[in-house]
Amino acid sequence: MLRFNLLQFIVIFLIASLVAFMALGTAYPKIYSPLDPQGAFSKIDYDRWIIDGAEIRFNNLLARGNRITFHFSEWHPENLPKPQVQVFVCDQLASQFEVTPGLKQDVFLKGSCEPRVIRLQSSNAFVASASDLRPLIAKLDYLELKGKGGLVYSSLVKTIQLASFVFLIAILAIAIVPGFLGWLLALVVILGSYLLICKYYFLNLQVLGNFYFCLGLFFIGLLVAKLNLRTSLQFPYFPRLTTNSFLLITAAFILGAVLRFYDIDFGLPANFHPDEVPKYNAIERMRYHDDFNPRYFLHPTLLLYSAYFFNVILRFFTNPEIPWMETLILAGRMMSATAGSLSIILTALIACKLFNKSAGVISAFLIAVFPLHVTCSRYLKEDALLVFFILLAVYFVVRSIQEDRAGGLLLAGLAAGFSASVKYTGIVSVMILVGAPFLRSETLIPNKHFLKWTVRAIFILPLGFLLASPYTLLDLGKFLQDFNYERSHMATGHDGLITAGSQIWTYHLMRSLWNGMEPLTLAFGVISLGYLLYQKKIKYWYLIALFLLYYIPAEYVKAKPAPQPERYVMPCLPFIAIAIGVMFSELIKTSSSQFRKIFLILLLAVALLFPSIRSMRLAQDLKPDTRDLMAVWIEQNVSKGSKLLIDLPAYQAQLAKDHFQVTELTRNSILEELSPESLRATNADYLLLSSLFYDRYFSQPGISPHLRSIIRNVFNTFPVVKEFEAKSGTYGFNNPKLTLLKLSPKEPTNLKN
Repeated sequence: MLRFNLLQFIVIFLIASLVAFMALGTAYPKIYSPLDPQGAFSKIDYDRWIIDGAEIRFNNLLARGNRITFHFSEWHPENLPKPQVQVFVCDQLASQFEVTPGLKQDVFLKGSCEPRVIRLQSSNAFVASASDLRPLIAKLDYLELKGKGGLVYSSLVKTIQLASFVFLIAILAIAIVPGFLGWLLALVVILGSYLLICKYYFLNLQVLGNFYFCLGLFFIGLLVAKLNLRTSLQFPYFPRLTTNSFLLITAAFILGAVLRFYDIDFGLPANFHPDEVPKYNAIERMRYHDDFNPRYFLHPTLLLYSAYFFNVILRFFTNPEIPWMETLILAGRMMSATAGSLSIILTALIACKLFNKSAGVISAFLIAVFPLHVTCSRYLKEDALLVFFILLAVYFVVRSIQEDRAGGLLLAGLAAGFSASVKYTGIVSVMILVGAPFLRSETLIPNKHFLKWTVRAIFILPLGFLLASPYTLLDLGKFLQDFNYERSHMATGHDGLITAGSQIWTYHLMRSLWNGMEPLTLAFGVISLGYLLYQKKIKYWYLIALFLLYYIPAEYVKAKPAPQPERYVMPCLPFIAIAIGVMFSELIKTSSSQFRKIFLILLLAVALLFPSIRSMRLAQDLKPDTRDLMAVWIEQNVSKGSKLLIDLPAYQAQLAKDHFQVTELTRNSILEELSPESLRATNADYLLLSSLFYDRYFSQPGISPHLRSIIRNVFNTFPVVKEFEAKSGTYGFNNPKLTLLKLSPKEPTNLKN
């Protein structure tokens, strides 16, 4: 590893600090107008009038060195005196002046309040007319924010934070790449950071921090791999499974199955996952028409046939007198739980065959307890079954390579086709097959024999799709109609678009996988990807490619609809679990120090502990769901005949409509109907809100602050009568936070004594 002296550290940090300072000063918006206030104005309206008491807010400014220049309009009512204005900065009088037509007035922004608040007051504000009662001061054309040299001076804290990120990554680059190339890479990192900060800082500081966090972890993985390659210990290319490994993998399978099947009948016979309903309806149509045409192609049909088959099995072992459709959703959930549990074994087998037995055991336990994989394995949804067939395709590829039987790739092609028949995005599984010739040759030049069979396997893929979704061809018109609708829906989403570029491709890493794996385990996952890349072996790169194969499309698609957009990266979980297993197993086996081995084992134990605890807590809170608790409470405490408004029924408590007047807010205009005036006009007694509806306006990026203010205004205006929230919080479609608000201005006489 390259040694640094103190002077080198200081020089690199100073350069990084200068870059951060210049980038922040360049990126900070400098022109603000009433038509484009960039979120800085309060009480400065679109008609350019400044209202008495108006405020301007700036974030992350240095205590000294900045000033704003007001550019006032040339026009002011002739019959009124010139406005006398006082400007306060951080509640301290900073300037006072008389506004003359076309005045340009500088005000220095001294102070340490965060955000920097500038307040304008006038001793001679006026009211324009009886229909406009605003206390007006003057018209503002625009204002400028700048410091000396035209740069805005950002706060020292933010500058040092960003400089530290850039500095650490530059140091890692020098440590990883030897000699002159390392310094060149560090220079690229520093100069690239200037462009990155200029583009993304004011879109979202958190996004920039997420990117540097992930990049830093990835570089740490590269460094760990570089240091670990000093050992001469070699691993077999295709290790065999031993008895001890088999027992441990079996234990992981049992643990995962228990977590997935535990209280799997939650919410039934009510339905707490809105996406389960279309599956139920499609299967009901098949039974009604006595054929296997679901007349529903927003998704392919393998999931529907699998649920149908599992319901037949379930009813064989239970009471057959129960109506067939009453057991369908439970059977579909059991099918998903089975697919999720079997995915544990497939993950372990892939890791064992491709890397080593310890990697197989570690990855099995990880995928068994990842909260995202556990949760998505409980729903009648595509995600668990999709992951199962993806892993099955990978397993057949690895097995065909191991046994040198190229014909086994045909089974891989069939499994890849089945994955596309579970979810249309499964079509990218064709790339699983493309990697086979390179795995066999162990070089970037493909093995010719396996290349021929790969081409044949690719042609098998559409056959697998059609075998499991035959009516996409037999009912082509309906298929094209639904498929085009779904494609359009994925392009537009529900409540706004989130582009990959706006999040620097870290949306799912820092939101979906952060909660789906737990933060420390995710950190090890990103480090392990860097570790794999440095190995410079095809099988390591193949694993990275599999992760990216399902991560990149999930980021690229603009629609990331809440709740639970994290389900789109569920196919990434097995491969990042294997990556963690590979890294830890190799680091432990190659360690010459007993202390280091114990330390690594403890780190691995902690990486397993956090997701295990999270998944267990989520399982414990499945029953009763907050919607069950709220329904019981309302039944016992709210008088019959009371009128209740609810947001989206799919996210709400199931209320007895023969006891209460339950009115659903109109889905397409729900935010407009949530204004206090509109709510009072309904003459309803209560409003019941679910976090599965409103949390998207606070958790999703790119949402207009105005939409958040509507929700806040409801909570600030009406008193809370009762609230239910699970100890483990809301995850997936379980346990939303439910809040019952009193709408009537009268005393709550509707409540029972």
